[in-house]
This record gives sequence, structure tokens and C-alpha cells, in this order.
Amino acid sequence: LYCLELRDFPGIGRNMERRCHAAGITRVEQLCDLSVAEMSRVWGSTVIGTAWYRMLRGDDVLPPPTHTRTLGHSQVLPPDDRTEERARAVLMRLLHKAAGRLRQSGYWTRCVEVAVTYLGRDHWREVAAIPLTQDTLGLLQTAGKLWSRRPPGRPLKVSITFSKLVARENAAPSLLTEDRERLDLSDAMDRLNRRFGMHSVYFGAMHGQQTGNRTRIAFHAVPDLTLIDP
Repeated sequence: LYCLELRDFPGIGRNMERRCHAAGITRVEQLCDLSVAEMSRVWGSTVIGTAWYRMLRGDDVLPPPTHTRTLGHSQVLPPDDRTEERARAVLMRLLHKAAGRLRQSGYWTRCVEVAVTYLGRDHWREVAAIPLTQDTLGLLQTAGKLWSRRPPGRPLKVSITFSKLVARENAAPSLLTEDRERLDLSDAMDRLNRRFGMHSVYFGAMHGQQTGNRTRIAFHAVPDLTLIDP
């Protein structure tokens, strides 16, 4: 490792390199000579410092498990969609996509949030607590009620967020026949859309928005190709 530069290590960028230099560390050999306590001071974290100490000695260090806390989508509206009717259709398309991701990821939600940013940058949001669910129709009905409470104005951006998520193995779904039938309907729609293409079947609330703006791929995540807009 001694022939490498500090910046050759993933996780040591420009700012971290400055911190190392400020601590008198300019060579990898000096970095490897640090104790756990010294490395923790440089990184400002005992957990990260300990992990680096072990990795530099060839140990396999697994990242701590992550827990999804929220799931959702947002979109800045193109000029032609900055009307209440078109903005609602965009919101419902985003909800369709988010509900599909929810089921694909194996999560259920207990909370729905609808948010709108208006031209002029005024912002509105409202949250509804709901029984544990992951079916699209029930989520559409909840989002529709929240949407009806929004203040007037010309929308610039809409977003839908599901929170208080519960993993499949910890979920206790409703035993009511109607709830189970709606979930079966959502599962059937997922299968059809995977087979014939996204938005081959959809609820009428998103009609006219089956093909919105193309999905933007973030640097930190690779999207599920079965759940993106064509």
C-alpha cells in the first residue's frame, strides 16, 4: 500500500485529504502507522476510524445495515403542466411509480405525504396517517383527499412520500376481504406492467401522464428498470 497516494483510496477525497494533511499525514505509510484512537480523531468518528484501521490491515469490513425510512418521488413541472389538473395527474403518476417500488422493495407504509411548491416558492405539505398498506388504489384515495386540501396557486413542483415504513416480515396486513382484493389488484397490475411495459395498465387518475419526463438516474442509486418511465 505504501506506493499509493492518499487520494488513491476510495473514501479519501479532497476534503479528507486536507484533514489528513492537517494532522501531519501526507503518506500512506504514516496513515497505516496510526492507532485506532488516532485514526478515529482524524476521521472524527470512532466507528469510521476503527473500520479504516481494520481495512488497512486486510480485514473485510461490512457496512452497517441500512433501513429504508421513506420512499417517494418528486418532479418539477414543465410549463405546460403547471395547472392544477395537470399537476394532479403528474402527482398520481408519481404515486403509481412509488407504490410499485414499495411493493417491489417489500415494504408497507403507514403514512402518506403530499407536497406542492408553487411559483413564487410558497410551499405546502400535508400528511395523513393510514392503516398499514401497499395497494395503489388505497394510496391514490388518500393522496386525492390530501390534494383537495391544498391552497390555490400555480404549482411548480409536486411530490409524494411514503413514511413510517414496515418491512414485509414485520407487517400485519389487513384481513378484510376488500383490502386483500385491492392488494391482489395491485399485484396483478405489477405483473402486467412487468410483462408488457410500464404503464400498460393504470388507474384513470393518471390518464394523460403515462409517459412523463424520463427518469433521471442519481449517482448514488441504480433504479429498477421495471419501474422507470419508458
